[in-house]
Amino acid sequence: MTQIVSNPSADREEKIEHAAKMLGASSQAKAVFKLVYTGRKTFKTIDDMRNELKPFNKKTYAAANRLAAENILEKKKDKGRNVYYKIDFYTHNRDRILLLSANKEKLKSYPTKRKTQPSAGRTVIALRTKPQTEQISIDDIDSFNQVRSVGASDIASVKGMVERKINRGISGILKQDEKKDWGGEQNDIFSTHVRLRGKRIASAFALKGRGTKGVLTPGKMGKNGDQILRLFQGTSEVYFIVHNDIVHESIYDLL
Repeated sequence: MTQIVSNPSADREEKIEHAAKMLGASSQAKAVFKLVYTGRKTFKTIDDMRNELKPFNKKTYAAANRLAAENILEKKKDKGRNVYYKIDFYTHNRDRILLLSANKEKLKSYPTKRKTQPSAGRTVIALRTKPQTEQISIDDIDSFNQVRSVGASDIASVKGMVERKINRGISGILKQDEKKDWGGEQNDIFSTHVRLRGKRIASAFALKGRGTKGVLTPGKMGKNGDQILRLFQGTSEVYFIVHNDIVHESIYDLL
């Protein structure tokens, strides 16, 4: 049995960039990737591709094999047929990869270790303008507009909700697969399905359920208090902090 060995936390940005480049360069590869990584089913057969991808031809088949050769899909044989399985890393980063594959400028500026390492004998200085930030509330988000009809008496039940249930609920509203937890993640949910003022926008969520007691402070954001920092390492344009109790003003200062 072939095993795919990698260190997601060490080379994750390179893997995301590489996958995005492959999808951006080939519409067939992007179609295969989206098909396999959509839905709860962990695999797609070559017959599934033939039935669901139009047109299906030799280029489609070659694209699927190329993704497997690059360890973006896992290819197995079942009764003589090729079967293509999801790989957890790409399941978790699916939306980010698709977003970058469709935007050459974001992909070009996407930070990786290779890009940030200066060449010998040279000093690399990167100058960036200060980002223009705007504080918004849940009421401003089109995707969550039903919150406007929620009364104060309905909020009490949320305080006892576990993080996994919050994740499942938000993912359901956004009509995307629930993201599973794994070590070193930048966010609890990443989505390109959020709508703000009529437009879809890339968004990242940090979630806190009943396991985080009382007022939310920076020290409660991650084991090392670095969850907000990791949240901003992605390519999102809107960032959410979700907590079922009071959020301390120091959290707002960091945002």
